[in-house]
Amino acid sequence: SYGKVLGATLTLGRTDGTLLIAFVAFFVTVVGSHIWRILCFSLHQASSKATTPQDTLYHQRQTILRNTSDPSQGAFKFLQLVWAWRRSGSSPRVRRRILPIVGGTVLAVCGLAVASGFSAKVALGSEVLMLGANCALVSNTDTTNTTLSETVLSPRGERRHQAAAIYAQQCYNSGSSSSSSNVASTTGYGCDTFVEPRLPFTAATNAPCPF
Repeated sequence: SYGKVLGATLTLGRTDGTLLIAFVAFFVTVVGSHIWRILCFSLHQASSKATTPQDTLYHQRQTILRNTSDPSQGAFKFLQLVWAWRRSGSSPRVRRRILPIVGGTVLAVCGLAVASGFSAKVALGSEVLMLGANCALVSNTDTTNTTLSETVLSPRGERRHQAAAIYAQQCYNSGSSSSSSNVASTTGYGCDTFVEPRLPFTAATNAPCPF
C-alpha cells in the first residue's frame, strides 16, 4: 500500500480488475462532463449582463454555454458560430470573443481524453498482496516444513526455471557465432534485461590450481 494519500493496494481477479478499470474510465468521463457544466455555468453567470442591451453574438454565446453537455460538443458549436460570422464585417471581433472559449474547450477535451486513458494505470501489475503486515522473505533452507515446500518453494522454483529456460531459448542461439547480435535482434521478447548480453571470457582448461 502507498499510504493515505496515494491509496492502498487492492488485489482483484482478472475479471474484476477489468470491470474496475472500465468503471474508472466511465467515472472519469462522468466527472469530466459535470466539471464542464460547472465551468459553463460559471462563465455564463460571469458574462451575464441582463441590465444592458447586448448584441446577437452575446446571446448566441450564452445559449451555447447554457445548452452544451460536454466539451467536445461545445467546441464544435463555438466553431460553427465563428464560421457563421466569417463574412460579416465584425468577424475579427467575433474571433476575439469566441476563440479563447474554443481554446478552453479543446484543452478540456484533451484533458478528459488523457484522464480516461490513464485510468488504466490503476492496474499496477500481476503481483498479489496477500497481507501487508506479514510480508517477508521466504527461507529456502527450511526443509522441515513440508507444506511450505510443496505449496510455495517447489512451484516458485519451477516457475523460475521455466522462465529462465524460455529466456535462454528466445534470447541466445548457441548455434550462432555472434550471440550479441541475436540478443539485439530479439529485444521484442524482453531480451534487453541485461545491459551487456554476454561478458567476454577466456577458458583455460590446463591452468594450474591457484590455491
